[in-house]
Amino acid sequence: MKKQSDFILLAMLTLMYGTVCMETDMYVPAFPIMKDFFGITDHQIQAVLSYNFFGILLGSLLFGPLSDSFGRYRVLKSGLALFTVSSWGCVFLTNFDLFLSCRFIQGMGAAAPMVTSFAMLLDKYEAQKVSQLCSALNLFIAGAMAGAPILGSILILYFSWQANFFIIAVLSSIAFIGSFFFLDETLDRSSWLPFSPKTIFKDFGRMLTSTPFMLGSLICYFLFAGFMVFIANLSLIFIEHLNVSQKSYGFYQASIMGTFALVSTLGAWMIGKFGTKTTKYVGLTFSFMGTIFLCIVSFYNPLPILICGAMSLFTMGATLASVIYGVEAVNVFPNLRGISSGLTTALRHLVIGLVIAFSSTIFDGSMRPIASLTAALFVIVLCFAAILKSRENLKA
Repeated sequence: MKKQSDFILLAMLTLMYGTVCMETDMYVPAFPIMKDFFGITDHQIQAVLSYNFFGILLGSLLFGPLSDSFGRYRVLKSGLALFTVSSWGCVFLTNFDLFLSCRFIQGMGAAAPMVTSFAMLLDKYEAQKVSQLCSALNLFIAGAMAGAPILGSILILYFSWQANFFIIAVLSSIAFIGSFFFLDETLDRSSWLPFSPKTIFKDFGRMLTSTPFMLGSLICYFLFAGFMVFIANLSLIFIEHLNVSQKSYGFYQASIMGTFALVSTLGAWMIGKFGTKTTKYVGLTFSFMGTIFLCIVSFYNPLPILICGAMSLFTMGATLASVIYGVEAVNVFPNLRGISSGLTTALRHLVIGLVIAFSSTIFDGSMRPIASLTAALFVIVLCFAAILKSRENLKA
Protein backbone atom coordinates (compact mmCIF):
# COMPACT_ATOMS: atom_id res chain seq x y z
CA MET A 1 0.00 0.00 0.00
CA LYS A 2 2.86 2.36 0.85
CA LYS A 3 4.55 1.64 -2.50
CA GLN A 4 1.29 2.41 -4.30
CA SER A 5 0.89 5.65 -2.35
CA ASP A 6 4.48 6.65 -3.12
CA PHE A 7 3.96 5.89 -6.82
CA ILE A 8 0.83 8.06 -6.97
CA LEU A 9 2.64 10.92 -5.25
CA LEU A 10 5.57 10.71 -7.66
CA ALA A 11 3.24 10.43 -10.67
CA MET A 12 1.27 13.51 -9.64
CA LEU A 13 4.42 15.49 -8.89
CA THR A 14 5.76 14.52 -12.32
CA LEU A 15 2.56 15.70 -14.02
CA MET A 16 2.50 18.99 -12.14
CA TYR A 17 6.19 19.79 -12.38
CA GLY A 18 6.38 18.57 -15.97
CA THR A 19 3.50 20.87 -16.93
CA VAL A 20 5.04 23.99 -15.39
CA CYS A 21 8.36 23.14 -17.06
CA MET A 22 6.75 22.45 -20.45
CA GLU A 23 5.11 25.86 -20.49
CA THR A 24 8.58 27.33 -21.03
CA ASP A 25 9.72 25.03 -23.82
CA MET A 26 6.54 24.47 -25.79
CA TYR A 27 5.95 28.01 -27.02
CA VAL A 28 9.59 29.06 -27.54
CA PRO A 29 9.47 27.91 -31.22
CA ALA A 30 6.55 30.33 -31.63
CA PHE A 31 8.57 33.41 -30.61
CA PRO A 32 9.04 34.69 -34.20
CA ILE A 33 5.30 34.25 -34.94
CA MET A 34 4.23 35.76 -31.61
CA LYS A 35 6.54 38.70 -32.26
CA ASP A 36 4.73 39.40 -35.54
CA PHE A 37 1.28 38.76 -34.01
CA PHE A 38 1.78 41.32 -31.23
CA GLY A 39 3.88 43.69 -33.38
CA ILE A 40 6.84 43.75 -30.97
CA THR A 41 10.64 43.54 -31.12
CA ASP A 42 13.15 40.76 -30.42
CA HIS A 43 13.89 42.30 -27.03
CA GLN A 44 10.20 42.63 -26.06
CA ILE A 45 9.37 38.99 -26.82
CA GLN A 46 11.90 37.94 -24.16
CA ALA A 47 9.52 39.46 -21.58
CA VAL A 48 7.21 36.49 -22.14
CA LEU A 49 9.84 34.44 -20.30
CA SER A 50 11.12 37.02 -17.82
CA TYR A 51 7.65 38.09 -16.59
CA ASN A 52 6.86 34.45 -15.93
CA PHE A 53 10.09 34.00 -13.99
CA PHE A 54 9.45 37.06 -11.84
CA GLY A 55 5.96 35.72 -11.10
CA ILE A 56 7.50 32.46 -9.95
CA LEU A 57 9.92 34.45 -7.79
CA LEU A 58 7.11 36.25 -5.93
CA GLY A 59 4.96 33.12 -5.69
CA SER A 60 7.83 31.11 -4.24
CA LEU A 61 8.45 33.64 -1.48
CA LEU A 62 4.74 33.50 -0.66
CA PHE A 63 3.90 29.80 -1.01
CA GLY A 64 7.08 28.46 0.64
CA PRO A 65 6.42 29.91 4.11
CA LEU A 66 2.67 29.26 3.78
CA SER A 67 3.33 25.55 3.17
CA ASP A 68 5.28 25.35 6.45
CA SER A 69 2.42 26.97 8.35
CA PHE A 70 -0.72 25.64 6.63
CA GLY A 71 0.48 22.40 5.03
CA ARG A 72 1.73 21.48 1.59
CA TYR A 73 -1.64 20.25 0.29
CA ARG A 74 -3.67 23.45 0.74
CA VAL A 75 -0.94 25.61 -0.73
CA LEU A 76 -0.48 23.27 -3.67
CA LYS A 77 -4.18 23.34 -4.59
CA SER A 78 -4.36 27.13 -4.32
CA GLY A 79 -1.37 27.58 -6.61
CA LEU A 80 -2.66 25.06 -9.13
CA ALA A 81 -5.98 26.92 -9.29
CA LEU A 82 -4.15 30.19 -10.02
CA PHE A 83 -1.93 28.51 -12.61
CA THR A 84 -4.90 26.89 -14.36
CA VAL A 85 -7.01 30.05 -14.63
CA SER A 86 -4.08 32.16 -15.93
CA SER A 87 -3.11 29.42 -18.40
CA TRP A 88 -6.55 29.67 -19.98
CA GLY A 89 -6.13 33.44 -20.02
CA CYS A 90 -2.96 33.06 -22.13
CA VAL A 91 -4.99 31.18 -24.73
CA PHE A 92 -7.47 33.97 -25.36
CA LEU A 93 -5.73 37.30 -24.64
CA THR A 94 -4.64 39.32 -27.70
CA ASN A 95 -3.31 42.47 -26.00
CA PHE A 96 0.39 42.07 -25.29
CA ASP A 97 0.36 43.99 -21.99
CA LEU A 98 -2.57 41.92 -20.69
CA PHE A 99 -0.88 38.78 -21.99
CA LEU A 100 2.27 39.62 -20.01
CA SER A 101 0.16 40.25 -16.89
CA CYS A 102 -1.36 36.82 -17.30
CA ARG A 103 2.10 35.32 -17.75
CA PHE A 104 3.15 36.93 -14.47
CA ILE A 105 0.12 35.46 -12.66
CA GLN A 106 0.76 32.12 -14.34
CA GLY A 107 4.28 32.19 -12.91
CA MET A 108 2.94 32.88 -9.42
CA GLY A 109 0.64 29.87 -9.65
CA ALA A 110 3.40 27.66 -11.08
CA ALA A 111 5.52 28.42 -8.02
CA ALA A 112 3.22 26.37 -5.77
CA PRO A 113 3.90 22.95 -7.37
CA MET A 114 7.57 23.86 -7.79
CA VAL A 115 7.99 24.67 -4.10
CA THR A 116 5.70 22.06 -2.56
CA SER A 117 6.86 19.20 -4.80
CA PHE A 118 10.41 19.52 -3.53
CA ALA A 119 9.26 20.00 0.08
CA MET A 120 6.93 16.97 -0.15
CA LEU A 121 9.79 14.72 -1.24
CA LEU A 122 12.04 16.02 1.55
CA ASP A 123 9.18 15.41 4.04
CA LYS A 124 9.11 11.73 3.10
CA TYR A 125 12.67 10.76 2.15
CA GLU A 126 16.32 11.30 3.11
CA ALA A 127 18.45 13.80 1.15
CA GLN A 128 20.39 11.24 -0.95
CA LYS A 129 17.15 9.44 -1.81
CA VAL A 130 15.60 12.76 -2.86
CA SER A 131 18.59 13.43 -5.14
CA GLN A 132 18.04 10.03 -6.77
CA LEU A 133 14.28 10.57 -7.08
CA CYS A 134 14.77 14.03 -8.57
CA SER A 135 17.17 12.60 -11.13
CA ALA A 136 14.74 9.78 -11.97
CA LEU A 137 11.76 12.15 -12.16
CA ASN A 138 13.78 14.38 -14.45
CA LEU A 139 13.71 11.54 -17.00
CA PHE A 140 9.93 11.75 -17.34
CA ILE A 141 9.77 15.52 -16.96
CA ALA A 142 12.54 16.01 -19.51
CA GLY A 143 10.84 13.53 -21.83
CA ALA A 144 7.81 15.81 -21.87
CA MET A 145 10.07 18.86 -22.24
CA ALA A 146 11.98 17.19 -25.09
CA GLY A 147 8.74 16.51 -26.93
CA ALA A 148 7.35 19.97 -26.17
CA PRO A 149 9.33 21.95 -28.78
CA ILE A 150 8.57 19.34 -31.45
CA LEU A 151 4.89 19.43 -30.54
CA GLY A 152 5.05 23.22 -30.39
CA SER A 153 6.54 23.39 -33.89
CA ILE A 154 3.85 21.05 -35.25
CA LEU A 155 1.06 23.03 -33.60
CA ILE A 156 2.40 26.24 -35.13
CA LEU A 157 2.47 24.68 -38.59
CA TYR A 158 -1.08 23.32 -38.47
CA PHE A 159 -2.88 25.57 -35.98
CA SER A 160 -1.61 28.75 -34.28
CA TRP A 161 0.73 29.86 -31.52
CA GLN A 162 -2.25 29.89 -29.10
CA ALA A 163 -2.48 26.11 -29.46
CA ASN A 164 0.71 25.81 -27.39
CA PHE A 165 -0.93 27.55 -24.45
CA PHE A 166 -4.11 25.52 -24.94
CA ILE A 167 -2.17 22.29 -24.28
CA ILE A 168 -0.68 23.77 -21.10
CA ALA A 169 -4.13 24.91 -19.94
CA VAL A 170 -5.56 21.41 -20.44
CA LEU A 171 -2.68 19.72 -18.58
CA SER A 172 -2.88 22.19 -15.69
CA SER A 173 -6.63 21.56 -15.44
CA ILE A 174 -6.02 17.80 -15.22
CA ALA A 175 -3.36 18.32 -12.52
CA PHE A 176 -5.68 20.60 -10.53
CA ILE A 177 -8.57 18.12 -10.63
CA GLY A 178 -6.25 15.20 -9.87
CA SER A 179 -4.88 16.92 -6.78
CA PHE A 180 -8.29 16.51 -5.11
CA PHE A 181 -8.31 12.75 -5.62
CA PHE A 182 -4.70 11.55 -5.48
CA LEU A 183 -2.72 13.77 -3.10
CA ASP A 184 -2.60 14.02 0.69
CA GLU A 185 -0.73 16.12 3.21
CA THR A 186 2.91 15.07 3.71
CA LEU A 187 3.84 17.47 6.53
CA ASP A 188 2.75 16.17 9.90
CA ARG A 189 0.33 18.56 11.63
CA SER A 190 2.63 18.70 14.68
CA SER A 191 5.38 20.12 12.43
CA TRP A 192 3.32 23.05 11.18
CA LEU A 193 4.94 26.33 12.21
CA PRO A 194 3.01 29.31 13.61
CA PHE A 195 2.51 31.85 10.85
CA SER A 196 4.55 34.91 11.81
CA PRO A 197 5.81 37.41 9.19
CA LYS A 198 8.50 38.56 11.63
CA THR A 199 9.80 35.00 12.08
CA ILE A 200 9.60 34.34 8.34
CA PHE A 201 11.73 37.39 7.52
CA LYS A 202 14.18 36.34 10.23
CA ASP A 203 14.42 32.85 8.72
CA PHE A 204 14.94 34.34 5.26
CA GLY A 205 17.77 36.40 6.71
CA ARG A 206 19.43 33.31 8.24
CA MET A 207 19.34 31.55 4.90
CA LEU A 208 20.59 34.52 2.89
CA THR A 209 23.61 34.81 5.21
CA SER A 210 24.36 31.08 5.23
CA THR A 211 27.39 30.32 3.06
CA PRO A 212 26.54 26.62 2.38
CA PHE A 213 22.94 27.49 1.54
CA MET A 214 23.69 30.43 -0.73
CA LEU A 215 26.71 29.02 -2.58
CA GLY A 216 25.08 25.62 -3.13
CA SER A 217 21.94 27.33 -4.38
CA LEU A 218 23.81 29.74 -6.64
CA ILE A 219 25.75 26.89 -8.26
CA CYS A 220 22.42 25.28 -9.11
CA TYR A 221 21.01 28.61 -10.39
CA PHE A 222 23.93 29.57 -12.61
CA LEU A 223 24.17 26.14 -14.21
CA PHE A 224 20.48 26.25 -15.01
CA ALA A 225 20.72 29.90 -16.14
CA GLY A 226 23.32 28.91 -18.73
CA PHE A 227 20.88 26.35 -20.08
CA MET A 228 17.87 28.73 -20.03
CA VAL A 229 19.70 31.60 -21.77
CA PHE A 230 20.49 29.21 -24.59
CA ILE A 231 16.86 28.01 -24.84
CA ALA A 232 15.45 31.56 -24.63
CA ASN A 233 17.49 32.77 -27.62
CA LEU A 234 17.71 29.56 -29.62
CA SER A 235 14.69 30.03 -31.90
CA LEU A 236 15.72 33.56 -32.86
CA ILE A 237 19.30 32.45 -33.57
CA PHE A 238 18.46 29.26 -35.45
CA ILE A 239 15.34 30.33 -37.38
CA GLU A 240 16.05 33.99 -38.13
CA HIS A 241 19.85 34.05 -38.36
CA LEU A 242 21.01 30.51 -39.21
CA ASN A 243 18.04 29.83 -41.52
CA VAL A 244 16.88 26.65 -39.80
CA SER A 245 13.34 25.79 -40.91
CA GLN A 246 10.45 26.05 -38.45
CA LYS A 247 9.80 22.33 -38.93
CA SER A 248 13.40 21.30 -38.20
CA TYR A 249 13.93 23.66 -35.29
CA GLY A 250 11.95 21.58 -32.79
CA PHE A 251 14.29 18.62 -33.27
CA TYR A 252 17.35 20.74 -32.48
CA GLN A 253 15.82 21.99 -29.24
CA ALA A 254 14.53 18.51 -28.44
CA SER A 255 18.08 17.13 -28.73
CA ILE A 256 19.08 19.31 -25.77
CA MET A 257 16.11 18.18 -23.72
CA GLY A 258 16.74 14.58 -24.78
CA THR A 259 20.24 14.86 -23.34
CA PHE A 260 18.71 16.17 -20.12
CA ALA A 261 16.38 13.15 -19.96
CA LEU A 262 19.11 10.60 -20.72
CA VAL A 263 21.57 12.01 -18.20
CA SER A 264 18.85 12.21 -15.54
CA THR A 265 18.61 8.43 -15.71
CA LEU A 266 22.39 8.13 -15.53
CA GLY A 267 22.44 10.57 -12.63
CA ALA A 268 20.09 8.49 -10.50
CA TRP A 269 22.30 5.44 -11.09
CA MET A 270 25.55 7.34 -10.44
CA ILE A 271 24.29 8.78 -7.16
CA GLY A 272 23.37 5.29 -5.96
CA LYS A 273 26.63 3.77 -7.20
CA PHE A 274 29.23 6.46 -6.44
CA GLY A 275 27.47 8.87 -4.09
CA THR A 276 26.62 12.54 -4.46
CA LYS A 277 30.15 13.91 -4.09
CA THR A 278 31.68 12.05 -7.04
CA THR A 279 28.61 12.59 -9.21
CA LYS A 280 28.55 16.36 -8.81
CA TYR A 281 32.26 16.73 -9.61
CA VAL A 282 31.86 14.57 -12.72
CA GLY A 283 29.00 16.88 -13.68
CA LEU A 284 31.13 20.00 -13.29
CA THR A 285 33.80 18.43 -15.49
CA PHE A 286 31.31 17.76 -18.31
CA SER A 287 29.94 21.32 -18.07
CA PHE A 288 33.48 22.69 -18.26
CA MET A 289 34.16 20.76 -21.47
CA GLY A 290 30.80 21.82 -22.90
CA THR A 291 31.52 25.49 -22.14
CA ILE A 292 34.89 25.39 -23.90
CA PHE A 293 33.41 23.58 -26.91
CA LEU A 294 30.49 26.05 -27.10
CA CYS A 295 32.83 29.06 -27.16
CA ILE A 296 35.02 27.54 -29.88
CA VAL A 297 32.04 26.60 -32.06
CA SER A 298 30.22 29.91 -31.57
CA PHE A 299 33.21 32.04 -32.52
CA TYR A 300 34.70 29.93 -35.31
CA ASN A 301 32.13 27.54 -36.85
CA PRO A 302 28.54 28.21 -35.72
CA LEU A 303 26.82 25.24 -37.35
CA PRO A 304 23.50 24.31 -35.67
CA ILE A 305 24.52 20.68 -35.10
CA LEU A 306 27.82 21.70 -33.48
CA ILE A 307 26.12 24.30 -31.29
CA CYS A 308 23.62 21.71 -30.07
CA GLY A 309 26.41 19.19 -29.53
CA ALA A 310 28.33 21.63 -27.35
CA MET A 311 25.23 22.60 -25.39
CA SER A 312 24.31 18.94 -24.91
CA LEU A 313 27.68 18.38 -23.26
CA PHE A 314 27.12 21.39 -21.00
CA THR A 315 23.62 20.14 -20.18
CA MET A 316 24.96 16.70 -19.26
CA GLY A 317 27.16 18.18 -16.59
CA ALA A 318 24.62 20.71 -15.37
CA THR A 319 22.00 17.97 -14.95
CA LEU A 320 24.32 15.82 -12.84
CA ALA A 321 25.60 18.62 -10.60
CA SER A 322 22.71 21.05 -10.17
CA VAL A 323 20.26 18.61 -8.55
CA ILE A 324 22.79 17.57 -5.91
CA TYR A 325 23.87 21.10 -5.04
CA GLY A 326 20.22 22.18 -4.88
CA VAL A 327 19.18 19.38 -2.51
CA GLU A 328 22.22 19.96 -0.29
CA ALA A 329 21.37 23.66 -0.06
CA VAL A 330 17.74 23.12 0.97
CA ASN A 331 18.74 20.50 3.52
CA VAL A 332 20.96 22.99 5.37
CA PHE A 333 17.74 23.95 7.21
CA PRO A 334 15.83 20.64 7.59
CA ASN A 335 13.11 22.12 9.82
CA LEU A 336 12.33 24.92 7.36
CA ARG A 337 12.06 23.02 4.10
CA GLY A 338 9.04 24.92 2.84
CA ILE A 339 10.65 28.30 3.40
CA SER A 340 14.06 27.19 2.11
CA SER A 341 12.52 25.49 -0.92
CA GLY A 342 10.51 28.63 -1.61
CA LEU A 343 13.55 30.88 -1.23
CA THR A 344 15.71 28.72 -3.50
CA THR A 345 12.96 28.64 -6.15
CA ALA A 346 12.51 32.42 -5.89
CA LEU A 347 16.22 33.17 -6.09
CA ARG A 348 16.67 30.71 -8.95
CA HIS A 349 14.05 32.47 -11.04
CA LEU A 350 15.31 35.92 -10.03
CA VAL A 351 18.79 34.98 -11.21
CA ILE A 352 17.48 33.35 -14.39
CA GLY A 353 15.12 36.24 -15.11
CA LEU A 354 17.91 38.79 -14.67
CA VAL A 355 20.34 36.75 -16.76
CA ILE A 356 17.78 36.36 -19.57
CA ALA A 357 16.97 40.08 -19.39
CA PHE A 358 20.69 40.86 -19.57
CA SER A 359 21.17 38.45 -22.48
CA SER A 360 18.49 40.33 -24.44
CA THR A 361 20.51 43.56 -24.13
CA ILE A 362 23.69 41.99 -25.53
CA PHE A 363 21.99 39.75 -28.10
CA ASP A 364 23.21 40.53 -31.63
CA GLY A 365 21.64 37.61 -33.50
CA SER A 366 24.66 35.32 -33.18
CA MET A 367 25.76 32.72 -30.64
CA ARG A 368 28.81 34.70 -29.56
CA PRO A 369 27.28 36.78 -26.74
CA ILE A 370 25.34 33.74 -25.48
CA ALA A 371 28.48 31.59 -25.40
CA SER A 372 30.42 34.36 -23.63
CA LEU A 373 27.69 34.76 -21.02
CA THR A 374 27.54 30.99 -20.45
CA ALA A 375 31.31 30.91 -19.93
CA ALA A 376 31.15 33.78 -17.43
CA LEU A 377 28.42 32.00 -15.46
CA PHE A 378 30.45 28.79 -15.35
CA VAL A 379 33.54 30.59 -14.06
CA ILE A 380 31.40 31.80 -11.13
CA VAL A 381 30.15 28.24 -10.59
CA LEU A 382 33.72 26.92 -10.37
CA CYS A 383 34.67 29.60 -7.84
CA PHE A 384 31.69 28.81 -5.61
CA ALA A 385 32.30 25.05 -5.87
CA ALA A 386 35.94 25.57 -4.84
CA ILE A 387 34.85 27.57 -1.78
CA LEU A 388 32.40 24.86 -0.70
CA LYS A 389 35.02 22.15 -1.19
CA SER A 390 37.55 24.06 0.90
CA ARG A 391 34.96 24.37 3.68
CA GLU A 392 34.34 20.62 3.51
CA ASN A 393 38.09 19.95 3.75
CA LEU A 394 38.37 22.21 6.80
CA LYS A 395 35.56 20.35 8.57
CA ALA A 396 37.19 17.02 7.71
